Amino acid sequence: MHDILASTLSSSTISMTSKEIADLVGKRHDNVKRTIEALVGQCVISQPQVEGGAKAANGVVEKLYRFSGDVGKRDSIVVVAQLSPEFTAKLVDRWRELEAGSSGTPTLPPMTPSQIGKQCIIDMTDVAKLFGIPESYALQIAGSEAVRQTGMPWDRLLTQAAAMSNVPDEDVMLEPTDLGRLFDLSGAAMNKKLAELGLQVKEAGEWRPTEEGRALCERHAWVRGNKDGYNLKWKAAEIEKLLS
Repeated sequence: MHDILASTLSSSTISMTSKEIADLVGKRHDNVKRTIEALVGQCVISQPQVEGGAKAANGVVEKLYRFSGDVGKRDSIVVVAQLSPEFTAKLVDRWRELEAGSSGTPTLPPMTPSQIGKQCIIDMTDVAKLFGIPESYALQIAGSEAVRQTGMPWDRLLTQAAAMSNVPDEDVMLEPTDLGRLFDLSGAAMNKKLAELGLQVKEAGEWRPTEEGRALCERHAWVRGNKDGYNLKWKAAEIEKLLS
């Protein structure tokens, strides 16, 4: 699902299309295009170039958006941050590859794990500022992505960061497995307990918040190898009150 993007070098300007972005983040192309159109409508990004893609069997030509140059690079990062924040670092790496190929310079040497983790965290927090996302939440996502890419425990280190240590107890969000440890429960038992409280229900094999539960949780993206998905993070202090 997350195939490496094909190179899209022109004679003068590097670029990539909305279809390539969709392949990178594992989303439907039409969903990516809707996100682009919404961000253009909100004046968050510039209108990218429109061009025709492959012709379908019924004769319909697919519409593509092409991002080019420095403006296109910035706007494509904003689009991916809106779609799948955990893939932002991967998109930045792909732009670097395109830039290296366009200039005719040798491919950059592989980054060390510490460099990858550092760049991932910097990129994620920079993008978070564009959307007004709290730094503490951005660091959680960045830490998870840095762990996935490097295998180093960046998420544990980031819990000691100033932005994280200043988070009020009532704003601490935990997944069921971590939340269960507060009550000597397994993740499965914690999920069952949340369901008994009327905060979530299981639909199509996935836990979804009820109307009452939506105020106490957020959907959190996860990636493990070639698999990805979402789970729920719960306000620890509020759940503790309900269970006590």
